[in-house]
Amino acid sequence: MKRFWIILGAFLIGSNLLTAAAQAQFACAKRQAIADSLKNKHQEVPLSVGVASNGTVIEVFASESGSFTIVNTRPDGLSCLIAAGENWQAIEAKKAEIKI
Repeated sequence: MKRFWIILGAFLIGSNLLTAAAQAQFACAKRQAIADSLKNKHQEVPLSVGVASNGTVIEVFASESGSFTIVNTRPDGLSCLIAAGENWQAIEAKKAEIKI
């Protein structure tokens, strides 16, 4: 699971660097407004959440049809859409087998 968060973090950093600041200006709102909109328009609900090293909260919202949105919420309460797409798939965590 730690590997997943590392990969997701690298993806988000890359996505933030590649997207223009203007995009964040119109894709930000209070978290509850974003959550309500994702649920009502796309049937997306939160599936996972984590706190990044900079204090922001990263959430993945997804629907049963596979649409997904990644949301970043800053400590001041402002939430911004980071990425969205289709074909989200949950990967079941497996326990590591230790051989001695």
